[in-house]
Order: sequence, then structure tokens, then C-alpha cells
Amino acid sequence: FIDDVLLIWLGTTTQLDEFHSYLNSVHPTIKFDSPQFDKDTNSCNFLDLSVCIDIDGKIVTDLYKKPTSVPSALLPSSAHPEHISNNIVFSMAFRLLRICSSPDLLNYRLRELENEVLLPRNYKPSVIKKALDKIKKLKGKKLSKK
Repeated sequence: FIDDVLLIWLGTTTQLDEFHSYLNSVHPTIKFDSPQFDKDTNSCNFLDLSVCIDIDGKIVTDLYKKPTSVPSALLPSSAHPEHISNNIVFSMAFRLLRICSSPDLLNYRLRELENEVLLPRNYKPSVIKKALDKIKKLKGKKLSKK
């Protein structure tokens, strides 16, 4: 079942409201929430993604965290094999690579991951550095190609 839908609307707000009403009239038990859009920032949040259309009309994506979000990761001191905690660092960084649409955003989010999530949970700086270097060295000149 698909229960999360992201739609980029090119029409007017009135047309969007009409479309939303139409969608909710098609089936008696399938209903769509009201569109979530911040006119001030020309953006919306969808799952763990912040989507914005900049002044040039380019789509910019970044990590979205709910205000109540609490960062967590398996403690490296847990009874899991060492390669598991090493792979967790890489996986968390790779997720950011997929989400962030610019190198500046990616670097900011990687530093945030390191300083606010991994180091406080006692991940070794050498393990973090190795994983982040691996992310930065993935082939592809653009983030979208990596």
C-alpha cells in the first residue's frame, strides 16, 4: 500500500484546493490530508525530507527532522560484531548523501551526524572518518551520480 504521496503542484492554490477536494471525493474511505506547504520558505517537509524550490526554480532537498526527533544509533559497545557498528556509520552517512542535494548541505549534515549523534554515542573518530571519507570518495562528479 502506498500511503505517503509527494506532489509538486504547478497550478494555483485555488486549483490545488479543488484538486484536493476532487481526490477526497473519489472513494468514500480513501482520504488525503490537506496539503502541507510553507509559503514563506516555498517548501514542504515530507517524511525525512525537506523539499524547497529556490528562486531559480531548482528543487533543493535537505534532511528534515521533526522538532521532537531524538538522534539515536546502536552503541558501539553493544554485543554486536564490530563490523555492524562500522556499517551503521556508513549507512547513516549514505542516507544523507541520498537526501542532500548540494555538497554544502551534505558536508553540514555529515558534521552534524558526527558531532551530535556518533561522537556522543562513543563511536571512534577513526571509524567515523573512514566512513565519511568513503562517502566523499564515491565515484561520480555530482551527488546525484554517487
